Amino acid sequence: MKIKFASYMIILSFILSLPLSANTISPYSGEQHRNIKALSPSDIQSLEAGKGWGLAKSAELNGVPGPAHLLELKNQIHLSAQQVEAIQAVWNAMNRSAIEHGRRYLATETKIEQFFAETNNDEETLNTLLKKAAEQLATLRYVHLKAHLQVKPLLTKQQILQYQALRGYSDKRDHHQSHQH
Repeated sequence: MKIKFASYMIILSFILSLPLSANTISPYSGEQHRNIKALSPSDIQSLEAGKGWGLAKSAELNGVPGPAHLLELKNQIHLSAQQVEAIQAVWNAMNRSAIEHGRRYLATETKIEQFFAETNNDEETLNTLLKKAAEQLATLRYVHLKAHLQVKPLLTKQQILQYQALRGYSDKRDHHQSHQH
């Protein structure tokens, strides 16, 4: 028993004496040079341009089309001139609001960056900044999701099914059903 224990101790000391690998590179390596560390340059560009940034996936993937993609697919899903005009109006309003709220969110994320770059940080300030960023992100998500809700009543069921098929969200069974109606 003592020999077995001694063998384990020798092996354990050997393992513990090995240097940690110098090749252990963080998946975040290189990101320390970003202006806003938590966001990639493409994230920032999307937010500044009022793009969806994946914020409306709940609507999109549950069959509620978005205005930007509807306008892109207007010919394939045979939108009327009146539908295009109404959808364009929803998109214009959404885009203006998304740009405004995206900039606010980016400004708060910049303040979080500055907070950690300083040496005089406190938990209360951090909590306040994080709550503000979360609220702004929720508002931005609302802007995008609301636009999906606003355009849905402008479409026929057939157009929604065509949209889903063109976007790759329907399987063959759904596509077959859309041709039967």
